[in-house]
Amino acid sequence: DGAIHLQIDATALRYQHFTGARAKAELLFQGNEVQLKQMQLTQDDGSLTLNGTFRRQPGGGGYPLSFRSHIEQVDVHNLFAAFNDFGQEAITSKNLKGKLTADVEMSGRLTDKARMVKNSMKGTVDFSLKGGQLIDFEPMRKVQEVLKNRDFSEIRFAELKNRMDLDTSTFTIHRMEIQSTAFSLFVEGTYDLRTGPDLSRLGLVSNLKKDRHAGGMPGGKGNNGKAGLSLR
Repeated sequence: DGAIHLQIDATALRYQHFTGARAKAELLFQGNEVQLKQMQLTQDDGSLTLNGTFRRQPGGGGYPLSFRSHIEQVDVHNLFAAFNDFGQEAITSKNLKGKLTADVEMSGRLTDKARMVKNSMKGTVDFSLKGGQLIDFEPMRKVQEVLKNRDFSEIRFAELKNRMDLDTSTFTIHRMEIQSTAFSLFVEGTYDLRTGPDLSRLGLVSNLKKDRHAGGMPGGKGNNGKAGLSLR
């Protein structure tokens, strides 16, 4: 019948494997809800803000949770490691490097142990990854068996910027241009954590050439997929 309004100011915060510094937050406990209002914290050289609502009434396989978050220049390797690769094995912290900026809006369910219920997440992620690297990624090693004149063990990317939609176990990837030291292509489609990918890839035939331009990236400022011979 009452309400508790809690303000937090902490030099450090830890949740499972996640750690942050200079954490500030407001919490409101009222009725069957816990509201997290504008939590702010820093991690390495980046920052994170979070707003969310948690209902303390179980139903449908867990406790309902919804949140919005802004991530600014956070180390993507540390972020994936902190949250146990977000419950998926398609791509893990050991495969990733770079600085991530993103706006995340998600809903899902928590267990009574405060862990995400598997395949309960739904929402969108608008992201930008700068200085990205893909390291020892097994699918790329399989490509290298065909394109033997390329090194796919450590691929460096130009900025990756796109939106992804998540519906339980399925990621929808909107048309995205990928410029890297290994290839230039456009990707779109879905990736299901249970059944695998259903993706279309449009790549320029120049990908098959061994030479790359200065800095390891393709020349120019990108392309629109209309020039030159391509493979789908």
